[in-house]
Amino acid sequence: MFQVYQPSGRFSPLALVLVPVMLVGVVAVAYVYQLGLYWIPFIYINCLLTWGMAMVIGKATEFVVTAGHVRNVVLSLFVFAILVVAGLGAKFGFQYLDARTALQNELANLSQRELGIESDQPLTSEEMVQVREAILADFTFADHIQMRVENGWNIGRGGGGQVSGPFVYLVWVVELGIILFFGGAIALEAARQPYSEKLDRWANSVTNEMALPITNPLMVEKITSAKSVQELLELPIPDNDQSNTIAVYEVHSVPDSPDEDAYLNVDLQTYSQNAKGETEVAHKFLVKLAIITAAQRAQLKENSELMQEALAAYRASLANPPADDTAEEDDDANPA
Repeated sequence: MFQVYQPSGRFSPLALVLVPVMLVGVVAVAYVYQLGLYWIPFIYINCLLTWGMAMVIGKATEFVVTAGHVRNVVLSLFVFAILVVAGLGAKFGFQYLDARTALQNELANLSQRELGIESDQPLTSEEMVQVREAILADFTFADHIQMRVENGWNIGRGGGGQVSGPFVYLVWVVELGIILFFGGAIALEAARQPYSEKLDRWANSVTNEMALPITNPLMVEKITSAKSVQELLELPIPDNDQSNTIAVYEVHSVPDSPDEDAYLNVDLQTYSQNAKGETEVAHKFLVKLAIITAAQRAQLKENSELMQEALAAYRASLANPPADDTAEEDDDANPA
């Protein structure tokens, strides 16, 4: 069986320096994020804001992985988890601080009677300050969460569509799910990118060497049953060039290093149209990051060029069919 790329598990010490830098950036974005959630009370826009937060955390992880030369999937996901905790923790923390500030301002405008304090003599200004500080000190983060669950919020302005109670926890779970799904996909893909240990560089130059029409299941079987790179390079022959399914031979290589090993993907792309008439593409990798030498890559390119020439000749034959030999014989038998 041919060899496929596997991350080495190594990383550069620079990654450990980049993590706190990205953490500060994520916390800063979390402040803007929670402001957006507060000022835009439309749930579908809130979902977009959450998706944006997921992209920020995912891209921050990707930067740590790429710049820190992290070839360790577990470490990449650990960095992602740290940034998720930092981002969501900062969001809830900023919301708690805002709630404390609002409570402080509210307490400043309440009188002794409004605070429910009964005494024979009115409290002095200093005593009122102490009372207000005591009330504010008793307002914990847990109290803030409980208050948010009880009060909930309105979906849209005007007080319509209020949600509260257990549904608030469900919304927070959905928020976490969006961030984990979209952000985690970016982090995981970054860690799985091929890396040349010899050159100490990412193989992030991508070239589509061939787009092969798949006209019958046997072509797919030939690709998936290949036991060596040489068998992979022997391209299956299509019956024609009309197909909504294409096998894309995609090569990942280190930039400006044509003499080094590269990595081959065979991506089976199936095109279809949805109910709206929009084109959709389904991807299925038949081969994932098979290691190929420079000579094998050159052979793939040559085979691809020969296949393209054959398909071009086939299309030309359809556009210009040969003359009808029977008609020519009739003309010869009946001269003018």
